[in-house]
Amino acid sequence: MGGGRIVGDRQRLTQAVIQLAQNATQHTGEGDVIAIGSAIADGEARLWVRDSGPGIDEAEQERIFERFARTAAGRRRSEGAGLGLSIVRAIAEAHRGRVEVSSRPGAGATFAIVVPVDRPEPEQLEQPEVRTP
Repeated sequence: MGGGRIVGDRQRLTQAVIQLAQNATQHTGEGDVIAIGSAIADGEARLWVRDSGPGIDEAEQERIFERFARTAAGRRRSEGAGLGLSIVRAIAEAHRGRVEVSSRPGAGATFAIVVPVDRPEPEQLEQPEVRTP
């Protein structure tokens, strides 16, 4: 079943997705694609941002979530402090979740905030009665 409700801080989760989108814009150029989406499956909600930028070497994928971390290469157009992804991870973990990255050099990157959902009770799944005048 693919239903449920995220119980959490809407502002912080929005902040995390915006940070991922901003991060994608810093590592992409003209003609690259950035996509944002969400899905619920297996008791988890995934809020994701995907880009067609330069990608991230596997050896750097865990390190980039550390405070002050920066990638060694890429088209970064910002001189940020390297706190963005560590903040995203902290927000995900505060919601009993995690942050994931799927990437390889030359193939872009997908970042996902994965948080548990509260499954609706069976009576909540029923369609409400619609009355017409």
